Amino acid sequence: MVQAEPPSQRPTLFVGRNSRGVWVVQDEERQRGGLFFAQSAALRYALAENGQQRHSVVMVSGIFELDFADAPKLAQPRMAENAAPAAPLPLMGTIPMQI
Repeated sequence: MVQAEPPSQRPTLFVGRNSRGVWVVQDEERQRGGLFFAQSAALRYALAENGQQRHSVVMVSGIFELDFADAPKLAQPRMAENAAPAAPLPLMGTIPMQI
């Protein structure tokens, strides 16, 4: 069984609207978040991310833009030295069809 994080370690998530009217959710460490068309979807995501702790969801007034610029950088994936690059995908309409 997966154990939940203790309440003190659950993230605070901020919910607001960006300049285009889309709902934004982002945690205080700028490591997780997303864009949502409906406020209800944004709130569901925020509650799911912090263990249904309503007191850890903060509604932001004004413009709130999703920003991962200052987030810690994840390790960049590297190809093995002997790996061949993947073949390009065919363009639409170039896949032969059988009738």
